[in-house]
Amino acid sequence: MMSVLGKMRKFGITWNLIDEMRGGKVGPSLVNPQTLLIMIRKYCAVHDVGKAINTFYVHKRFNFEIGIKEFQDLLSALCWYKNVQDAEHLLFCNEKAYPLNTKSFNIILNGWCNMLINLGKVKRFWRLMGKKGIHLGVSLDRKVYNAVIYALAKGKHVKEAFDLMKTMEEKGIMRSRKFQEMRAKQDLPHTCSRQGYARLEDKMRKESSNPSFVTRVDVWFKGHTKKSGEPSNAHVAKKMLCQQRPSFCLFTSWVVFNSLFGLSRSFWMAIVTRFLLGTMSGLLDFLVQRRLMFAKFAEKNIKLLDCH
Repeated sequence: MMSVLGKMRKFGITWNLIDEMRGGKVGPSLVNPQTLLIMIRKYCAVHDVGKAINTFYVHKRFNFEIGIKEFQDLLSALCWYKNVQDAEHLLFCNEKAYPLNTKSFNIILNGWCNMLINLGKVKRFWRLMGKKGIHLGVSLDRKVYNAVIYALAKGKHVKEAFDLMKTMEEKGIMRSRKFQEMRAKQDLPHTCSRQGYARLEDKMRKESSNPSFVTRVDVWFKGHTKKSGEPSNAHVAKKMLCQQRPSFCLFTSWVVFNSLFGLSRSFWMAIVTRFLLGTMSGLLDFLVQRRLMFAKFAEKNIKLLDCH
């Protein structure tokens, strides 16, 4: 209910609700630090930074302890709703009360990298972290590098992102174990992004004489083929071979093609039965026989037309 009221900007009603949740002198209090964090986030969402900070200090009124975790929650809420400049100012103003550490720096850096994607601010804060880290022992961990690499790649500074990855490997900062396991299982190379595939599909449709016949499989083939016409690697070649075999896509194409000839319903029931209950080889044999029959039928009709 507090989230809904905060989203509607009914903050006065929300505070009345919190007062009722306190339970008075008799009943138990239902207010906890998470309750106040919801209010902080709602104030951050409407960019009312002053009231968000005031709500943070309301912890004392409810006899809650204010530690580094609560302070970092405030910074996270500010950065999540793009109040990164205010969060950075708050971080350094409270340096004595809440000592700087790697996580606090990561929160601000993630705000510049992921929320605003301001490369100028990212580089400035990156240099600042390097200077502060010498005196405070703040280490640049994997999360810091990942955030900066993401911002550089998003800003199309690919070379700088690769250089930073090399620096990361030279310093012995390895990627997460989960990413390494996922990467080891990945046989097919990642050649295109979603936007890249969309552009490639659009280009193929423009160059094709029949744009409606360009399928996702054709786009995937094109994206994983070298300029020489060879597949990217052996796994891609194997995948292409499997995709080129007649499958359910071929069955769909036959449905569209043969519907033009007005075939009976029993014919399609026979195909569906063989597809669901029979083997794939049996279905392929059946389709090949029908194709030969149609070829002979078409050839016969062409000869009759030539005679006339």
